[in-house]
Amino acid sequence: MELGKPVDGAELLPDQGLVALSHIPDQPGVAADLFNALGREGINVDLIVQSVHEGDSNDIAFSLDACDLDAAAAVAREVFGAARGFSCRAQADLAKLSISGAGIMGRPAVAAGLFGALGHEGISVRLIATSEVKLSCLVDGSRGDEALAIARRLFGLSRYQQCRNAGSGPDDLPAVSGVALDLGHAQLSVLGVPGQPGSAARICRILADTGISVDMIVQSERCRPTPQGEGRDITFTLARRDVERARLCLTEGLEDWRGCQLLLGEPIARVSAVGAGMARTPGCAAHMFEAIAAGQVNIEMIATSEIRTSCVVAANRGVQALRLVHAAFGLAGEGAEKSEQSKALL
Repeated sequence: MELGKPVDGAELLPDQGLVALSHIPDQPGVAADLFNALGREGINVDLIVQSVHEGDSNDIAFSLDACDLDAAAAVAREVFGAARGFSCRAQADLAKLSISGAGIMGRPAVAAGLFGALGHEGISVRLIATSEVKLSCLVDGSRGDEALAIARRLFGLSRYQQCRNAGSGPDDLPAVSGVALDLGHAQLSVLGVPGQPGSAARICRILADTGISVDMIVQSERCRPTPQGEGRDITFTLARRDVERARLCLTEGLEDWRGCQLLLGEPIARVSAVGAGMARTPGCAAHMFEAIAAGQVNIEMIATSEIRTSCVVAANRGVQALRLVHAAFGLAGEGAEKSEQSKALL
């Protein structure tokens, strides 16, 4: 059933805004400072994406209700305004499109299908964020309902399997119910992806056709000039054993993208906090980022969904980061040490 129906739901959340920050310092505690400051102002964020760093700076983008957009941008400028080269862009009139299903995990063909279908209709994708069971992206708000209809047709969903402006669940669900550590992965970035509909779909399709599964997919908000015009970077995580195959197939498959480069990252660990009540708990992500920063562990990438916040750290700091997050959310009870060790072997 999973193979035949990888997606069993589609959602649209209208009236969203995006705050895109570039050239912020790449050091422990930066994400915690930002989201703690937003929390103090009562601003709750939804999707959070931190892309792979470049030099000594990084980019962070996050979505939120459009009514909080101006206040959030002001907070970000107050936190990072003194940083060299810092910029802050705020964009309203967006909608969040999400698809969900147990068959999404490790199948780039699902993402390729969605991005390709949207691109075919000229709908650009912004702020891609993924988890094992959900893929979300921002689209032009005026085309949100059209994007939802495209997802419904593409995955053969009934009208009962789609929803618009859904709530985030009961109030009594725990914010964080578990923490997981995933080792054995690496990063691969495609630099200078043309800023046109269908570009992300093309990358995912090449990987899917080669039989390579990906985990996190993160699209940077930092723009770079390319011969095809303004481009962005897309970074994804995958099993270390697949890195060389991915490099070869993308090098061949993207050879007509002049100026496009591939960047191989170091081995990584992914630490994830999971909980059904995250969407209704302001400051939950900030608490996780603060705990990791307290151990002087630098966060290299961030990707979130309503029920999961994942941070990429250096492979040799993964177990330490896991213990820090365990303790921060009061999950390090009896037997946690054995649990950490078993997860670290995955």
